[in-house]
Amino acid sequence: MYTGKHYMKVINRAVSLRDQVEIDEQLYREIAHAENDILVHGRRDGFADAYQRIRLSVDKQALSEMIRRNKIVLAYESRRK
Repeated sequence: MYTGKHYMKVINRAVSLRDQVEIDEQLYREIAHAENDILVHGRRDGFADAYQRIRLSVDKQALSEMIRRNKIVLAYESRRK
């Protein structure tokens, strides 16, 4: 049987995950904006731009996966309550 402490732990974890998803989504939008800036206002140094775009793309992909996983955990936790 679950105790009040257990439910508080679950609620705190859900709040923490929700906050992390919001932070990650904001960072994702900032990376997408930076990536777009490189495409629109690219400098003459093609290699540096290409390297930065690849780095941003990898960061964006990792954030996307983290957001997806956290949302799955949140959905699971909300059904357990």
